Amino acid sequence: MLENLNMELNGVKAIQTTIADLDACFLHGFVGGQHEILAALPALFDGTPLYPRLQTSVQAMAQNTFIEGHFVTLAAARSSLQGTLYDLLRHYALTALGRSATTPTDHLPIAPTQTDPLLDSTREWLMELAIAGFARLEREAVTSFYSTLTQLRANPATVSHAALLTGFFHELITALPVKSTTDVPLLRWVDLWSRAMLDAVGLADPPPPIPASGTLYPLGVELRQHSRFVSLMIYGVLKQDDVAQWVRQTWSSFKATAIQGNELWLMFPQAQPLLEHLLQGKAMNLRDMPMLPYGDFLWDANAIESGKRFKPLDIALAYCGIGQALFVSPVPPIERHPVQLAEPIALTNYTIQDSHLYLKEGVALALDSRRAGLTAEELTGTTSLLGLLHYDVGEWSIQPLLTNNPAGKFEFAGRAGVELLRKPPKTSTVSILQERASRLLRK
Repeated sequence: MLENLNMELNGVKAIQTTIADLDACFLHGFVGGQHEILAALPALFDGTPLYPRLQTSVQAMAQNTFIEGHFVTLAAARSSLQGTLYDLLRHYALTALGRSATTPTDHLPIAPTQTDPLLDSTREWLMELAIAGFARLEREAVTSFYSTLTQLRANPATVSHAALLTGFFHELITALPVKSTTDVPLLRWVDLWSRAMLDAVGLADPPPPIPASGTLYPLGVELRQHSRFVSLMIYGVLKQDDVAQWVRQTWSSFKATAIQGNELWLMFPQAQPLLEHLLQGKAMNLRDMPMLPYGDFLWDANAIESGKRFKPLDIALAYCGIGQALFVSPVPPIERHPVQLAEPIALTNYTIQDSHLYLKEGVALALDSRRAGLTAEELTGTTSLLGLLHYDVGEWSIQPLLTNNPAGKFEFAGRAGVELLRKPPKTSTVSILQERASRLLRK
């Protein structure tokens, strides 16, 4: 079935072209010269709730009338295009994996129920960036947002908004002044701008968690970061009765730029019990663990007890292999973007060459070098692996998380960090900064 990954993806190129055309408006700004591109946009959404809003917004922008609502509409339209691309790519991936697209239950997206003055300021700043254009940004236009960003970070209700905005803000500052349009990572910046604008529409209550009980097999770990924020993600399979579901636990934190390398793991001591079970190859028995509709745990240490030992690769092949009935929930609607496509896949009978994984079906998967995972050198001589299937820059790739070593034991990405957290040093950058912060609070 994996040979289906070699198929030409109908519709993907057309959507990518439309997104690129729209992004061109953000390069030089929305003051003049963008009317033809914008005028073609509403027809793509004919028959949807976005159509009348896009008509109104495009007509107003053609007359150089700019209000926040028009830019929110543009962000929604662009995110809808990326969401459609995500759905299309995921359909191809699930077909190739022989996996059903259905999920245990369907859940409606949660709409914002309240606004906040800080989010009002955020939308205004984002609108000003778009009007100016990323190639024409001046430092003062970016730094004017710093006070609002500081307050967003200090407000528990907006801390998740602040995580994305902090990375976007510092990425813009680092890139200024823009010397050439070729220096602008346009796709990435408009992605960040669109998501930030939609996040700034208002505050939404999280979806109610569902109590989950069963056996959890932790199988992999990933560390994601930008210069001032880091997330630790632990993946696994939850077996509830006859249903196997791919699940995830995430811990996140702001960080100082001085914290680098494996010391990042020291920021998550609360993850140590779960990581210890991964390290030892021991299952966990869950009883009424809170879980969001999209397969994300809200970790409760009181809902777990240690289970039996298991062989991680055997579990991965049994539940994540080709044709296995594994439930993998799609990400929430607002997060549906090709970069979020990450389907678990367990493989055997492969060879490693030139930073690619070659399968007997004639499929070649690029080894993902941009995400934290096992390298080609670490995979040499292995016979089976668990990874995440991605679609990057026009090709399918794999992020290897778990494999076996020549001695027959399992290896996983991030082992060095997990072992450092298991036995933390007496002195580290994290402990020094925590002590300094504690002293400041005592004064």
